Amino acid sequence: MNTEFRSIILLVCFLSSFLSGKAQADLSRLLLEEGLRIPAGISSFQAVWFIPVEFWEQTWPEDLREEEKLVRQRTLTKLRDCVLIAAVPTVSAQFSAENLKLTVKGSGTLPSYSFLALDEDLQVFLDRIRPMVANVLENQPDKVFLGLFALPDMYKHQAEKAYEVVVRYLDESFEWIYPPTALLAPGVCPVDGKVLSPGWKFCPWHGNALNPISSQRAGE
Repeated sequence: MNTEFRSIILLVCFLSSFLSGKAQADLSRLLLEEGLRIPAGISSFQAVWFIPVEFWEQTWPEDLREEEKLVRQRTLTKLRDCVLIAAVPTVSAQFSAENLKLTVKGSGTLPSYSFLALDEDLQVFLDRIRPMVANVLENQPDKVFLGLFALPDMYKHQAEKAYEVVVRYLDESFEWIYPPTALLAPGVCPVDGKVLSPGWKFCPWHGNALNPISSQRAGE
């Protein structure tokens, strides 16, 4: 059993205590699969994980007191303007956070927040998730690096706006596209009504732009 598959099993087991329904568990698993990078060869990292805010929307407990619900909403709102990266350096890497650079393509290098510069909501959040992230990445909490980076202004408060994230460390790089495919709706070919996988923008057979599945179905 490979490391990525074991990690997915660990995550699903961990989340089962407070996930309500198969759809939520499936989405959380898909977001993990899409966001987790496990280098196959020699690397400075055992794993690097881009964690979108939608993952926390799915996994945060719902049975909260009113005050806790307000904290949850405030924290998720703040996370929407950030990029969260979790990484486990290899033992021999002599890891330095200063050498880890994150860029959004077309916007340059993003500034990272120091823990002490974060407000109380985000400090509590990072402390809360560290053991769970470490469990998914099969490591000790003190071995996991959590980096929170500020999105460029052009992407803040723009949940529908896509961007490409690149993490660079020395001569290595890891890339992701936001939003993940798991969050996209399937498209429908207006010619033959064929439903195509999320992420496709054009029909590979007819060459035309796909319609959102909801609008296509509504017109039937």
